Amino acid sequence: MQAKPAKISAPPPVRHPSPETCAHCLSSLVHLESWRELPNGAMTLRVRCPECEARSEGDYDADQVAVFDDAMIRARVEIRALHAAVVRENLEHEAELFTRAFELDLIGPGDFELRRQ
Repeated sequence: MQAKPAKISAPPPVRHPSPETCAHCLSSLVHLESWRELPNGAMTLRVRCPECEARSEGDYDADQVAVFDDAMIRARVEIRALHAAVVRENLEHEAELFTRAFELDLIGPGDFELRRQ
């Protein structure tokens, strides 16, 4: 008799008292996947952790949702600032390399000609 392979499925989302942290690894990098407004003014939030790939779902009152929303806004501002700093640093480095190449006469007008194929 041959055994049937077991079906593999993702574990159901866990209920967690706070949407700002992962219920499994306590990471603060959770992402909002979906939400649903409830009749009593609360919301059901489903979040995903990018570090351990766990999903959590829970019902939260307006104050808890506001705290989570503020945390997401702060994170978005921080990511944008970090991105801008990295872009600025990379452009400064490229400008330094370009300047040095000009100083060493490694770049000339011919490097900017349109080449026909």
